[in-house]
Amino acid sequence: MITQHKFFPLALLTLLLNGCASTLQTTEHGSDSNSITLPWSGRVFCAMPEEGLSLSNSPCNLLAWQNFAHMSLQMSDDARQKLLSELPDTELGRAQTALLQSHPDSPHQIRQQNQWVLMEMASTLPPELAEYFRWLLRHQQQLLETEQAVHTLTRMNTQHQQTISQLEKEISEKKTQIEALTEIESKLNASSAEESRDGQ
Repeated sequence: MITQHKFFPLALLTLLLNGCASTLQTTEHGSDSNSITLPWSGRVFCAMPEEGLSLSNSPCNLLAWQNFAHMSLQMSDDARQKLLSELPDTELGRAQTALLQSHPDSPHQIRQQNQWVLMEMASTLPPELAEYFRWLLRHQQQLLETEQAVHTLTRMNTQHQQTISQLEKEISEKKTQIEALTEIESKLNASSAEESRDGQ
């Protein structure tokens, strides 16, 4: 049950980000170019889409952020922690930190806190980059709410199971008491019948 609970959020977030990736596909099949079509702009040419992240509004930078978000999902916990320790204390570093700490394996409370960090950052970013961050925020919030719903249902199910177990225990105890009383009554009836025969 625990394994399924951990797998579900990761699978859901991977599908969500893959949906975003599908909008960033190469438009010229069979070509070495990095010409792409973004949902928020026209066709552009990215000479080096992996050249590094910034807080600029260029379409190539938007693609780099999408690649970073997708990559962070594939990283192990050790790899994420190593990268987190190397990030500078800058606006760019804080944005990367917030995305890395939004991984489904991170504690729920930390991920929720990073929602506020990303939301605050999005209010100061260039419009199109801010819109991408808000897109991530919406889908991460959906994941958090889904996990919370699963957690609530799991807790309720556990409580119900405990109640059922308690009722079954009480029923078993009552059944034992009834059997004991029945046995006593049978003995009393047998004793009474024997006394009646002796009196005759």
